[in-house]
Amino acid sequence: MSIAKIVQKKILSMKSNTIITLKSFPNIENKSTVNLKLCRMTSDGLLKRLSKGKYYKPKKTNFGYIAPVEKTIIYSLFNKNESYTSGISLYNGMGLTTQVSSTIFITSNKPAKKIKIGYLNIKSIKSKVKINKKNIFLLQILDILQNIKKIPDATVSEVLNKMSKKISTLTKTETKDFIKYSQSYRPFVRALVGMILEKQKFKDINKIKNKLNPITVFKLPVDEKIFFNKKEWNFI
Repeated sequence: MSIAKIVQKKILSMKSNTIITLKSFPNIENKSTVNLKLCRMTSDGLLKRLSKGKYYKPKKTNFGYIAPVEKTIIYSLFNKNESYTSGISLYNGMGLTTQVSSTIFITSNKPAKKIKIGYLNIKSIKSKVKINKKNIFLLQILDILQNIKKIPDATVSEVLNKMSKKISTLTKTETKDFIKYSQSYRPFVRALVGMILEKQKFKDINKIKNKLNPITVFKLPVDEKIFFNKKEWNFI
């Protein structure tokens, strides 16, 4: 059987909306022939081009062809263990806003770039800290704290209350990592982390405070009734 027929047979056996690349055919060494067949199948309407070198097998319904869901497309572009959703989608997922965005923001280990695939606008941001499967949740909290004044429909107090609850669930090891990662963020984020952890009776709080400039003040409407220690962390 020719390489072209092998490629077509495998594709026809795949489920609809499967993302297809040259890596989908690891046992075929002649990649140029595979690429040529993918292009021809796209011209014949059997495949749809997603982006350079990426295709998908479209699902036909009574309403026409349906593209893969957003998550499938994103996972085809970014390693899910080395990237995470950020921006409005993150705030929405954390229950901080009901708003949605026409642009999907992804934080990853890759250089920042903009990608447009069909109706999807994706903007990737390079992470301040190297992302791995274990630290995604910690970095998402830090990102939210960094953008605390930019979250639609949410006050600073609401965000701090929700993030404090999430931080309180961290293990000792996770808390230490959380503090370590916060050092890559802006001073006011580190101060917020210190203020929250101090209120939760974390013992090694001076490790954060000693790395902050004692004369720097932060203008943020922190509720003193909830965070009685706000002034100790220079929030005014």
